[in-house]
Amino acid sequence: MEHSTVEKLDRFAEMLISENEKFNLTGLKTLEDVKDILIQKSILPLKEFSVPRGTRFVDIGTGSGIPGVVIGIMFPGFQGTLIEANGKKVEFIGQVIKELNISNIEVRLGRAEEIGHDPDLRKSFDWCFTRAFGPLYYSIEFGFPLLKNGGHLYIYSALKNAELSDGIISHIGKLGGTLVPHDKHILTGIGEEGLLMIKKRDGGEGYPRRFPIIKRESAKIPETNN
Repeated sequence: MEHSTVEKLDRFAEMLISENEKFNLTGLKTLEDVKDILIQKSILPLKEFSVPRGTRFVDIGTGSGIPGVVIGIMFPGFQGTLIEANGKKVEFIGQVIKELNISNIEVRLGRAEEIGHDPDLRKSFDWCFTRAFGPLYYSIEFGFPLLKNGGHLYIYSALKNAELSDGIISHIGKLGGTLVPHDKHILTGIGEEGLLMIKKRDGGEGYPRRFPIIKRESAKIPETNN
């Protein structure tokens, strides 16, 4: 990483700690934990990642900017939109973007089920990233409608493809996606950890559905077959 990149990541970590009480950003209490758990673990799957300049990504439910701010700092050619429903966290991310002069990302206040129907954003991204967003079912339903055909959804997760329940795999298919085998992740520059999916076709104009429906249906489907 370039020296300026390291400096920006370090300053972002410092801001997460210093502004935590005001914005309720993280349960972590030390700078070392923020750097290790939030920053480094966002970077870990992307160590071999490279993208053509102008490629677009979206981070849904970015919270305090994880992983979207980190990705924006790491890859200045990547154009990112960070989506968050909490106004205070959006305010914090805005401060980070301004102070660190991160020109390739923006943050939008809004709920993922509404953003997914925004004609300026729907079917417009090459990549979607989610981390600690909630059930896998949510990430699948909110992520795929934002992707172009051929785009990728990456979910930071400890699960493996083979562990996923039939219901989760079916939901991926309904949204027009398919899982990428872990040994094929490297073709995109993503590490073998996490869950990587590719959008093969449109899943239908009705997705994402209203949140009460998503929540109800998600509760019926376990994430794993165990």
